[in-house]
Amino acid sequence: MPDEPNYTLGHGDQLVDAFGLRGVGHEAQFVVPYLRSGMSVLDCGCGPGTITVGLAGCVSPGRVVGIDISGHQFDIGRKLALQKGIATIDFREGDVTNLEFEDGSFDVVFAHGVLYHLADPSAALTEMCRVLVEGGLLGIRDADESGSLVGPADELVQRGCSAVVEAWRLNGTDPFFGRRQLGLVRRAGCEPLHFSASYDNYTRGAQTRGLAEFIAELLQQPHMCDPLVESGWTDPEELQRMRDAIVAWGAAEDAFYCRARCETVARKRFSP
Repeated sequence: MPDEPNYTLGHGDQLVDAFGLRGVGHEAQFVVPYLRSGMSVLDCGCGPGTITVGLAGCVSPGRVVGIDISGHQFDIGRKLALQKGIATIDFREGDVTNLEFEDGSFDVVFAHGVLYHLADPSAALTEMCRVLVEGGLLGIRDADESGSLVGPADELVQRGCSAVVEAWRLNGTDPFFGRRQLGLVRRAGCEPLHFSASYDNYTRGAQTRGLAEFIAELLQQPHMCDPLVESGWTDPEELQRMRDAIVAWGAAEDAFYCRARCETVARKRFSP
């Protein structure tokens, strides 16, 4: 297994289950119009692989590979692929900053919610572009927390959401990465074709309750809380008040959370 970086959200069962609800229809809709039957696709940081299965459906019978640094999640994707009769998917443990594939191995490289969790997203983009064929397509979607919306939110709820963002920053990653996509993609050797922003919307009771429980659980984890306390950003007593406030917020009838995402489709430049 590859060495695992400090992934701020961890790989707990609750997170894996939440990621298992993702699909190509929302998380990859910005790149779907560019996909064609027979294309080969690499899904970087694929998690449970539900988006990967959707991508495979778009390019069938093309070859699709999903990689993630934490391979224990793959059973979800493998079962879904079996249910849908898709036999062209291969899930592998792998590190997006050090891909095992040869130059020009894929027509499309995709990554959802990956680059803003990395200390060096440029290294990952360089690798992703390296394994693309000339003229191949790169599709990435990442958060930019400055555009996220939460309501109705009192000071403690807002503070709790800010605590998660601050933990990312203290962990050496960029919670505002989305706005940087275009420049880094160009420097990696690809020419942008499309750039847009959209939202992941948690607007129903079950969604907000589940999200609130997830955030409250995060704010109990040592890898999240210790840096916040050690830096003086907060203290254990305030963390408990944040958790209580967030759980109460999630149960409120009119609670909502909208996470801002930036998305880019780019084409690998041809050699001179």
